[in-house]
Amino acid sequence: MDLHNISYNDPKVKRAIAQRCGEAYGLWASFRRGGTGSYRFELVQAPPHVQDRIDRVEDRRFCSLEVRSNGLLVRLKDRLETLGIPFGWADLDQVMLGGPSAGGLVSLMIIDIRGEQLVFGVRREHRAALDRMLERAIPVGQYRSTPSCSW
Repeated sequence: MDLHNISYNDPKVKRAIAQRCGEAYGLWASFRRGGTGSYRFELVQAPPHVQDRIDRVEDRRFCSLEVRSNGLLVRLKDRLETLGIPFGWADLDQVMLGGPSAGGLVSLMIIDIRGEQLVFGVRREHRAALDRMLERAIPVGQYRSTPSCSW
């Protein structure tokens, strides 16, 4: 799981992300798709190298997901920096969206082919929009949505 600092206009970083998950959709293509970005959600669990980088609890509430032409880009905050984790369709093993839990959050789990997991808490009212966006974008067999969280 690669972690890139995307705060600055660095051509090397942009190229590395574009090679992994494709280019961002343009304005009209994004409208036609019904949107390519998610609402803000909270990081619950991550591999140690990601968790160590995002050391403040306040920063874990500023995560989002962007659908790209060949994958997904997860955006995270680290103080004043913006970090990105690109996933190509070939890098993803499974993306799972669960149902509401007791705390009112919905679990979003992204698992890559090496078994590393990112787990996010999404607000209940944003679940339907996120489900539609992911269902349209992610290839068949890599996305699973359940009404209740069973993992």
